[in-house]
Amino acid sequence: MLGITPSHFSDIADDVEFSRLLLAEENVFLLPGAAFGIPDYCRIVFCAPKERLGEAADRIAAFCSRHAAGSVKLTPVPATAEAAVSSAASTPGGADELLSLPHASGAAAAV
Repeated sequence: MLGITPSHFSDIADDVEFSRLLLAEENVFLLPGAAFGIPDYCRIVFCAPKERLGEAADRIAAFCSRHAAGSVKLTPVPATAEAAVSSAASTPGGADELLSLPHASGAAAAV
């Protein structure tokens, strides 16, 4: 689960709005935690290929930068976290096609 702090964003009230806008703007789908009774979190699935996860992470970072409140400073993901994502991405799974979303550039992202 990815924690969402609404006060860190200038125009996002909760996890549902975060997920909706992320899908609309970046074509990356995260399931809002509200669906599980866990507000201000989003569920991320790591069963897509590493390349798609990397693209999705870049899109999420760009989205967060655009919507960040003025006083919030975003920091890069440490290499150890990237390694963890890479490791999780290598887990075999058949849900890849269900999680792919086309982007305006023609590339696809999945989370």
